[in-house]
Amino acid sequence: MKKKFAWIVIAIAAMMLSLVGCGVDINSIGLPSDIVLEKGETQQLEIEYGTDNEVEQEKIAEAASKLTIEWTTSDEEVVTVDASGLITAVGAGEADVTASVKDVNIVSTTHVKVVITPTGIEAPESLELVTNGENTKNLDAKIVPADATEVKLAYQSSDENVATVDENGLVTAVGNGKCIITTCVVADAPATAETATQESAAIVVEDVENAAGDTIAAMPDNLAELDSAFGVTPDALSAVTEVTVTTKVEKIELDKTEGILYVGNSVTVNATVTPDNATNSTVTWTSSDESVATVDESGNITAVAVGNATITVTSEDDSSVSADYELTVQQKKAATTTKNNYTGNTSAGTSTAPSYTAPAQTVTPSAPAAEMPTPAPDPAPAPDPTPAEPSQPSGGDSGSSGGYDIPHDPNGQPGSGIDWTQDNSNGSHDGGCDFNCD
Repeated sequence: MKKKFAWIVIAIAAMMLSLVGCGVDINSIGLPSDIVLEKGETQQLEIEYGTDNEVEQEKIAEAASKLTIEWTTSDEEVVTVDASGLITAVGAGEADVTASVKDVNIVSTTHVKVVITPTGIEAPESLELVTNGENTKNLDAKIVPADATEVKLAYQSSDENVATVDENGLVTAVGNGKCIITTCVVADAPATAETATQESAAIVVEDVENAAGDTIAAMPDNLAELDSAFGVTPDALSAVTEVTVTTKVEKIELDKTEGILYVGNSVTVNATVTPDNATNSTVTWTSSDESVATVDESGNITAVAVGNATITVTSEDDSSVSADYELTVQQKKAATTTKNNYTGNTSAGTSTAPSYTAPAQTVTPSAPAAEMPTPAPDPAPAPDPTPAEPSQPSGGDSGSSGGYDIPHDPNGQPGSGIDWTQDNSNGSHDGGCDFNCD
């Protein structure tokens, strides 16, 4: 042990003698105290040599050239250094670089901080939320590059009646409409006493803790002032996301769900959309068979031909939401009339003996037909010229009308074609008119 110590003393003495021999007594070396580098940058460290006496720089340089300097770094993942003292910033963080004179206890250390400056933000251009569906989404905004140092993201909504955003970028729908979510890069470095007194630090991003205990930034009210407060430019280091909030259609109800129509008739079916504040309450109407029934955009259904058809109303907002009206179309029944049983003809103004026809018997007049007086016909109540229409089973107007005409003789006189028949029981004559439909 004593022998080893003796050798160290001898080595130091020899070094000092060599320095003194050059006429220069170097007793210290110095490096910059602190260096800040951007990731990827390099810098050559220059050593300053100290002496006890004032010596010309040329002589100091001559003496320094005879020294052997060894370089080391405390963290090669942050900064590396080569044999000449050239340091390279490798990754964000802090490390110490040390220079030492070989075989002599003369050292100097510099503290190197490697930073990564953000260049932008990645955020979605648009975001869609539904008040009665997926009503929350995270912006998932990211700083570019992702390992940027001493910065964090902050958020602000242009209209909190439409959507809000929290400190983690979670957007929540509030009401129908559109708004803009602005994402900004703000400084995350702790304020010092010096910066706190500067006028530019009048705006402060308040640091608060979220549920996970992480420190986050609350957005300043005026984004335009971020430039003076933190040295960042909002236009360059911000991103905007357009948020659209809607309310979807949940159900469609009809005031009737089935019915029967005669051909040519129509009916209107009314649709109600739920909820009543749905963003798009427009519906479309379709018929499963337009040869049976058609429908317009207002729900007016018209029967075309006998058959069955399904009328469907569908939400324009969501095609999976619909309702059906089942329709049966029938043919309208033909109108019928009842005739009396009188047959025979008489001409107006002419007395003619009628013939008598009765079931199961024939009656022959007792006097010649030429001498038989013309009986005066008993006027019978005229039948209603409008026959009864069949009723419409379900909805709409029957869409038809009918009428009867009394035939005229060639001279245009009404009453031509009046038939007479004999009473079945006593051979008496009843007057009756046979009315023919057009």
